[in-house]
Amino acid sequence: MMVSMIRLFALSSLTCLSVLAADAKPAPVELSQVQTVYLLPMGNGMDQFIAHQLTRQGIFKVTTDPARADAFFSDVVGLGFENRLAELLPKVEAPVEEASKDDKDKKDKDDKYEEDTGAARVQTFARSKGNIFLIDVKSRRVLWTGFDIPKNTRSEELYKMGERLVNQLRKDLGGK
Repeated sequence: MMVSMIRLFALSSLTCLSVLAADAKPAPVELSQVQTVYLLPMGNGMDQFIAHQLTRQGIFKVTTDPARADAFFSDVVGLGFENRLAELLPKVEAPVEEASKDDKDKKDKDDKYEEDTGAARVQTFARSKGNIFLIDVKSRRVLWTGFDIPKNTRSEELYKMGERLVNQLRKDLGGK
């Protein structure tokens, strides 16, 4: 009886260790090679809170020149991100997509808004539903993603959210 209990304990210990080892995956090579990041504007100024935490914790160098970045932080991906990237990096061509009548009407309204106010519309954080993406400039692959929803939009809460996201990134990088 005692021998079988020891074997059962040993087997369960090995199972736990293998589960823990599988859970502690090293960061993807591409993620570990990122040195400098650029943050696209995010709703509620979330880009500012993330930039603060990245700099404070020394995770990445933060640049204000998109041409010097290895990767971009954004709260959206897709065509909107690609078009914004084409504006920032003129060498990059924006993807061409056949627009529907509704899309053309929306674009006309956006263009009118820009003409009237002199400002382009900025994607809001609420639209992203709490997702933050780190995207490789060259391959356009999402290297890392984080998710957090603030309880409110007060600066203290957004600061804490930025801290939680960057802490998760540091952990995923293996404690860099």
